[in-house]
Amino acid sequence: MMHFNKNEGSEEILKTEMDYERPRPQKDGPCGRWMGILMLLGTVGMVISMAILFVMCDDLVKKVTKVENSVSSLNLYLNKSSDPVTNGSPEKRLSDIEKLMNNLGSSLSSLTSKQDLRRLDEKLISRLNELKVQINTKSSSGMCQAGYGSSCYLFSSITLNWMEARDYCKKQGASLLKFDGSDEEWGFLTRTTGTVPHWIGLTDQTTGQWRWTDDTPYTDKNRWDVGQPDDWKEHGLGEEGEDCGHITLRQTLNDAHCSSKYNCICKV
Repeated sequence: MMHFNKNEGSEEILKTEMDYERPRPQKDGPCGRWMGILMLLGTVGMVISMAILFVMCDDLVKKVTKVENSVSSLNLYLNKSSDPVTNGSPEKRLSDIEKLMNNLGSSLSSLTSKQDLRRLDEKLISRLNELKVQINTKSSSGMCQAGYGSSCYLFSSITLNWMEARDYCKKQGASLLKFDGSDEEWGFLTRTTGTVPHWIGLTDQTTGQWRWTDDTPYTDKNRWDVGQPDDWKEHGLGEEGEDCGHITLRQTLNDAHCSSKYNCICKV
C-alpha cells in the first residue's frame, strides 16, 4: 500500500503553477533588429540633411547679399559719375567701374547653378562690358574731361574760330555744345568755363534765327547778356555781323563774329 506525503504534493503543485505563470524570455526576430537599425539610420540621416540644408541656405543668403551689395555699389557709383571733382580723371573712373564689374561678376558666378541666374549673369556682364568699352572709347578720344548727367564734355585748351570749333568737335566724335536749358547744366558749364569765353553750337548765320548745329531753334532769352544778341557790325572783321554764340567771361551768352578766336565746348 502506497502512502502520499501531503506536504510534498502541495509543494509540487505550487511549483508547477509558478512555472506556468512566470513569463518566458523571447528572442528578437530578424525583423525587429532591422527595424531598429533603420530607425537609427533615418534619424541620423535627417539630422545630417538638416545640417546640410542649413549650411546651403546660409551660403545662398551670403551669395545673394554679395550680389546685391555689388549691384548697389555700381549703381551708387554711376549715379555719382556726373561729378568730375569726386570722380577724377576718365582713367580713374574707368578703373573704378572695372573693379565694380569684377566684383559683380565674381558674385554672380557663384549663383550660376540655375539657368535663370546664369542668363542674368550673362546679361549684366554684357551690359557692363558695353559700358566699359563706351567709356574707354571716350577716354581715349579725349572726351569726358567732365561729366554731367549722362553726357560727356570736352573743354578745348586751344582757341579756334567758330567753324574750326565745329569741325574740331566732329573729329572728337562729338558736337559743338548744345545744352538742355536747365539751370543745373548751365551752372555746371559756367563753373567749368570760369571766366574764359567758349564757343557753343549756336548760330544765326544761315537762317537769321538762332539755332543749334542740329538745326533746332534756340528760344531761351534768359541766358543772353544784357542787350544781346545785337548783331554788332562795327567790329572791323568784315561786313558780316555777329552770327555765332559763345559763353562770355561774365558767364552769359553773347553773339560774336564767327572769325573770332575762342576756346570751345564739345559734348557727347
